[in-house]
Amino acid sequence: PTVGSDAVENYKAIRRELEQYSKALAQKAEFIVANKIDLDPDAKIVKNLRKELGKEVIPISAVTGAGIKELSELLWQKVKETKAAAAQ
Repeated sequence: PTVGSDAVENYKAIRRELEQYSKALAQKAEFIVANKIDLDPDAKIVKNLRKELGKEVIPISAVTGAGIKELSELLWQKVKETKAAAAQ
């Protein structure tokens, strides 16, 4: 996606491409991560994504590091849950 492009439309395009590639892969759990939140101080893009998609959106900034720790913890928790479920 390019700067200034519509985040919701970008998400939908990526999902369409994923479903065309593999229906099974498209059914897996997903994390929606919005980068560059430092460029959106009012969080309008993240709020709009949550509203339009009805899904949780994890805001981060690779430049400032905002949200990176929370994202890492969330991903690690999912890895542990997946491993535990596979072991049963």
